[in-house]
This record gives sequence, C-alpha cells and structure tokens, in this order.
Amino acid sequence: MPEPESFVSRRERSRKKYQPKTTQAVPSLPFNTSRDNRFLSDILNDTTYYTIEPMTIDCPRLDAIDLARWTNRPVGSEPVLTLHQAWKGPESNDGGTVRFAWNGRDLLVQAILPDQDIFNPSTAFNEEAYLVGDVFEVFIKPVGQEAYYEFHVTPANQQYQVRFAQDKAGVREGEAHAFTFMDLPIATGVAIDRKNKQWTVGAQIPLGPLSGHEAVRVGSEWLVSFSRYDYTRTPTGLVIENYSSSPHQELSFHRQQEWSRVRLG
Repeated sequence: MPEPESFVSRRERSRKKYQPKTTQAVPSLPFNTSRDNRFLSDILNDTTYYTIEPMTIDCPRLDAIDLARWTNRPVGSEPVLTLHQAWKGPESNDGGTVRFAWNGRDLLVQAILPDQDIFNPSTAFNEEAYLVGDVFEVFIKPVGQEAYYEFHVTPANQQYQVRFAQDKAGVREGEAHAFTFMDLPIATGVAIDRKNKQWTVGAQIPLGPLSGHEAVRVGSEWLVSFSRYDYTRTPTGLVIENYSSSPHQELSFHRQQEWSRVRLG
C-alpha cells in the first residue's frame, strides 16, 4: 500500500511541582508550549539539584471536536510535551512534540515528528511494525487500574493495539509479559511532509473501553506516555533512535512510575 501523502483517517496547565533538596520552595510552573517544555526537560534531567514529585497535567476539554477538526486546530490551551531521551542525560536529543486534549469521550492526540527517513513497510493491522520501521506510540491507563494499553501508528497509518493485564514491574523474572491484541474503534490519520522531513500523527482514542466501559468523568486521572521508534536506513543496516515524553531513567517505555499523570478538565 503506498504511503499516504495527506491526512487519511482510519475507522472512523498543567501543574508541575519541583521540590529542591534545600528548604527553599520552587513555585509550580505551568507549561503548554514546546519552548517551556524544553526548559522543564532540562530540569527533569538535572538530578543534581532537584528531586521530582509526581506531576499532574490538566487536560482541557474541547467539546464537539473530532479528529479532522482537532488536527487542523491551532495549538491553544492544551499541553505540549517534548519527546526526548532522558536516559541519555546531557546527550539527550529532541524527537518531536505531542499535544493532547479530550472531547468529553475521547483522548485527542497530535504528534509532530521530525524524521530524516520516513518509512515503515508494515500494512497489516496489529502487525509488529515497531520491529521494521518508524512508529509513534501511546501508553495509557486510568489511575488505580492494573491493566494498561499500548497503541502504535506508522507513517502508513497502520495500527497496533494491545492490552497488558498488569504492570510490567509486577512480572517476575523469566515470565512473559502477557498481552492481548485489541480491535478498538480508534481513529488515526497521518500526514507526511517529505520536503520538511517530518510526519504528523493524529489519533482519537475512546476512553470508555479503557476503563471497563465506565463513564469517563471530569476530574478523573490517567497515566499517559508518548514515545517513538525512529528508524534510519544506512548502507550497514537500520539505525534506531528512541524517544519518550516521560523522563525514563533507563530505556524502557513501560516504566509507569515515570509516565505523566493527566487530569481530565
């Protein structure tokens, strides 16, 4: 299947608190721009002077908005996170930005991903495309629920959906981290800009099925993380760079203790 060159749909402030090791308090810092988040990323990686308390990001509600309207909407009050490589420390690079909001029912996500070599040959639903090419990922679960979900989108707008019954941290050594393939009504779209070497992903994820079909209420809290596999083809083989919106201290996207805590507004 040829790569989509335009947006194609499939199936239809936050508050951060940083407490220094001295007794002097640092004020809460709101953010919703990539510039501010770049500054906050520097703080997150500065383990010499700061310890980090769990952060809660307010997720604004945008009523009567679907995927197409969302992806064409200018950035407003919604938070914008930078994808980075916290496990690399000072050598971390930025790998794009992700903004998100919700419409009273679905989580709305848009990622802008710079990429020197945009590709992924996978086209089959729930194929493990992250093994062969570029992938954008969403990790999500309601706070207090053991099960969590992982969703992928490729430049060809191929999807991968899985549910994990328990936190990977609770899996004993030698045991498989069991998961179940899902087929949820997630709408996604991709736009490729080869001239400017970037691709954009939009996603509309229904939250009800992720919480046992319970009503999703204002004020409910979720753990969320965004990440990507960035592949580049070279004469000697594939080179992979990984990025995440979470300050992972080691390269493992499943480390939920470092995911962002999001409150639906």
